Amino acid sequence: AVGCIAKVKQVLKTQGENLRILVTGISRGRITELSQSEPYLSGIVESASVEEPADTIRARALRREANSLYGVYLELCEHPAQTVQLRMLASESSGFIADSIAQNSGIDFPDKAKMLCQLNSVRRLETAVQLLRREVEMLRLEGDIQEKTRAAIDQNQKDYFLREQIKAIREELGEEDDEDEDYFDDEDFVEVECPHCGETVYFDQEMLQGDDLICPNCNETILPKD
Repeated sequence: AVGCIAKVKQVLKTQGENLRILVTGISRGRITELSQSEPYLSGIVESASVEEPADTIRARALRREANSLYGVYLELCEHPAQTVQLRMLASESSGFIADSIAQNSGIDFPDKAKMLCQLNSVRRLETAVQLLRREVEMLRLEGDIQEKTRAAIDQNQKDYFLREQIKAIREELGEEDDEDEDYFDDEDFVEVECPHCGETVYFDQEMLQGDDLICPNCNETILPKD
């Protein structure tokens, strides 16, 4: 297994017995000897040599694809990492670009650990591109789901207020609406106050049985579904 050799820069005491430690990475490393495990791990580590294959056309194509995908990723997730992106664009190191993607994206931790163990920089970049492509597809799918949910909620809100307006007009005109009693049944709607923005949102019974309910005003989840 491969880990990270790091230097402790700062130690901060937080509430209780917790400590917050700021470290800076130096290199990849392996444990060559473990001398103790209690009350903390102690042993000898050695730096792991990173393989830097020849800069082929395939490696340059991988770097270009990685930079392009990372630009799309930043647009979809609105992640403020433009400085990192500029460094990636200016770099000709496949390992640096792969490690930058792993550090500044939503790739799952187990996948990041696998990338850490991959010492060949081009293969590591291949893995980074595959994982980043998966992240981009997931973000696009999440965006489509949120957009459809928002559209359904907007229509639901519109229907509710139109019903209320029609009822008010009929009351002013003194008209009877018994024949449309089922259509104007307020029990079809549930009034919910968004805990994030404080706005009142109306959902019909069908939407309450669906997926997570999203506030159309702040786009935050109101009622998560198990």
